[in-house]
Amino acid sequence: MQNSCRGNDHRPDHPDVAQSCHYLTNLYQYRGRYADAEPLYNRALAIYEKALGPENPNVATSLENHAALLRDTGRSAEANEMEARTKTTPAKHAEEIQPV
Repeated sequence: MQNSCRGNDHRPDHPDVAQSCHYLTNLYQYRGRYADAEPLYNRALAIYEKALGPENPNVATSLENHAALLRDTGRSAEANEMEARTKTTPAKHAEEIQPV
């Protein structure tokens, strides 16, 4: 499996590409391939923040998932920082959240 996510029908900074990255990171994390997952979390987060804005619920979800990976790899201090960023994202209604 290649360590990339891309959208054949989308620009590289399209939110659907970020969603694909998330799906791939979930698989990598499940398989213990943390080093492969982390850059994709960073990419998905950057895309969501740029395309949807830093207050979008997908940004908070991305931060939470990345924090879980950091905890899985024994990096609790970094996970705490990541989770602290989620506190700055206002709560939104569930129907506003794009699938991640």
